Amino acid sequence: MSQLDQIISLIKSSPLTDIITVGFIDHDNDIDVKMFNIIQTELYLEFEPYFIRCSSINQYDKLKMEVVDKIVFDFKIEEGDEYCISSISDMYLFDPYGTNEITSIEFLLDQEIDIDEGVFKCVQLNIGSKDKIFLDPTHTFGIKINGKSSFIEWIDNKIAQPNYSSYSKLVWDKINNKSVINRLFPEG
Repeated sequence: MSQLDQIISLIKSSPLTDIITVGFIDHDNDIDVKMFNIIQTELYLEFEPYFIRCSSINQYDKLKMEVVDKIVFDFKIEEGDEYCISSISDMYLFDPYGTNEITSIEFLLDQEIDIDEGVFKCVQLNIGSKDKIFLDPTHTFGIKINGKSSFIEWIDNKIAQPNYSSYSKLVWDKINNKSVINRLFPEG
């Protein structure tokens, strides 16, 4: 089963229960306070009991998504520091303790994307009728999370740049339980 199929299968069967960042606690700083340092290239979407690991890859050019059964710390830290996680769903969900069912998901594609491997340009998750979570891997420091209208703004910004790519959008819709690919605009 491809990563795309695994992602859609998980989203169909479970609501989003948390958004988790990974990082480390730095004990070696100049102040007497422990400092949490986020690794912004990694983000986890929790759909109990599994997660969708989101990673900014190819020098912040693409978003890799894969279904995993646990959070992985595959970055190095200094001796004395500690790995840790932090929930950030309160900052991005309208009702973080409610049932946050994904009603549709939009994957932006270009010619270099491998959807079977779970690699996309960016992704927007539509949650019920109130929430949208847009994952942008092209941010300077890693994955940027935005809300409504970010998907359209991202595309508009890319069109304004010289030598923009041709994009397509793959949309999975829970109501119809199907995926459709639409070409957004021709090559520049």
